[in-house]
Amino acid sequence: MKTKLLILISVILVLIIVSCEKDSGPYIITKPVDTTHIVSFSNEIQPIFNDRCIVCHNQNHPFLDLRPGYSYDQLLYTGANAPYVDINNPEQSILYEHIMGVNASIMPPNNPPLTDDQKNLILLWIIQKAQNN
Repeated sequence: MKTKLLILISVILVLIIVSCEKDSGPYIITKPVDTTHIVSFSNEIQPIFNDRCIVCHNQNHPFLDLRPGYSYDQLLYTGANAPYVDINNPEQSILYEHIMGVNASIMPPNNPPLTDDQKNLILLWIIQKAQNN
């Protein structure tokens, strides 16, 4: 009887342990990132800002101006909370957390979020050391 009870308890414990999943966190790259592609800030990142961000993040924004000619310096050096990118921990960059809605309100706030491709491109740019190219 004791043996059957121990076996039953063991089976239940194994089922509980096996059914638990590890939380992978909020950072999800939705498709494989092409690490062979060198992201161009001026040709790929700035157009995203132009299209989706500068309606709010312009010369009147109190923290971050993402207009052409200002955005790179603002992101890395002169913006109120600069640097907004962390090349050592790209997924913990303020910029990336805002576009993902992690620890902050998602950007842009009153429009559809950036596409997965746009989010992945920004992340790849940060992973590639956020070059001003």
